[in-house]
Amino acid sequence: TFLKNKISGNDNYFATIDSLKKENEELKQKNTQLEEALRQLEVIQSENTTLKEYLNLTKQYKSYKTVPAYVINKDISNYSSIFIINVGSDNGIKENMTVIAAEGLVGHVISVTKDTAKVQTLIDTSNVVSSTLENSKDTVIARGTLNGNELKATYVSTDTVLTEGEKLHTS
Repeated sequence: TFLKNKISGNDNYFATIDSLKKENEELKQKNTQLEEALRQLEVIQSENTTLKEYLNLTKQYKSYKTVPAYVINKDISNYSSIFIINVGSDNGIKENMTVIAAEGLVGHVISVTKDTAKVQTLIDTSNVVSSTLENSKDTVIARGTLNGNELKATYVSTDTVLTEGEKLHTS
């Protein structure tokens, strides 16, 4: 009787295992579906953030016709700061057009294809732009340096008072 009672509980155990295996497979499928939905939501959230940035940029520069773009390739050279954006002549982009971001001037377009444009940034060593110092309103020439993400101001008047972190304004 003792052995019969011990064994008789086992048939219920095996039936439970089969239902648990089935439930486990269903939960795995549901988990896969939820992970896929989460990835889709992350993509949508990223696109939403990008569109908000484009909208804010359009509002910030409302007196200009803006074309939203993003960087698709970057030059790895130590001597130039050039990148390629995902818009070109089909989007109305032409050589020498200005490239801006929310923080201000980025650079200018140096070549265009049908679908892409090559942009030379302000910090490129061969780029020069006339600028005005924010505080003193003095005019200087800003040029890229080999140090990387820096601009060098030249033709600064000897009586100009410079402040660290002072902004430069371009036309």
